Amino acid sequence: PETGKPYTVPPGIEGIDRFLNRLWRHVYAHRASYLPDWPAHVDTVADPAARALRRKTHQTVQRVTGDIERFQFNTAISAMMELLNEMYGYAAAQLSPDQQHAAWSEALGLLLRLLSPFAPHIACELWGYFHDTSLPLEPWPSFDAAVAAEDNLEIPVQVNGKLRDRLTVPVDISNEELERLALASEPVRRHIGQATVRKVIVVPKKMVNIVIG
Repeated sequence: PETGKPYTVPPGIEGIDRFLNRLWRHVYAHRASYLPDWPAHVDTVADPAARALRRKTHQTVQRVTGDIERFQFNTAISAMMELLNEMYGYAAAQLSPDQQHAAWSEALGLLLRLLSPFAPHIACELWGYFHDTSLPLEPWPSFDAAVAAEDNLEIPVQVNGKLRDRLTVPVDISNEELERLALASEPVRRHIGQATVRKVIVVPKKMVNIVIG
């Protein structure tokens, strides 16, 4: 890739133009960090930031695949834009010019495959910068549900049916621990006041409703 704009922009598509140019500049700026054989290394990634990028990457593959099947192309593009934003954040904190990064390489490699039906010329040009293979002959990417799964959940806590707090908790939290955290929440305690807790309804991994009277 070169630093200049790779194409002429027709009027009325400024948003997608900005996205494609951001992608082009991002790849050019961090081209030395790309690891062509990232599939052989990515499963050993343990750094929390890299794991978070991998999670976003696989969530994006899942979203874009489903959106295309439902002919929801605008949301598919939005998902790819979100992944690029995540890559920008990761690059600013993690990438160095003298080191190749498997998680970022995976994100870029899968993003180019996802982008190929929407912007084939740019996707193929960027792909060819790193690979000898033809991008249109590459298989559609698949996602790993285990990698895509969130580590934490956001659980709303209600008092008599009204939202009073949101808790960020591990996905494997028990109902008992979720109830304890909900009752210990400062906003919840403030709304309970001197009232008596009559019942605590825990909907596993969904919500907590505290009934007072």
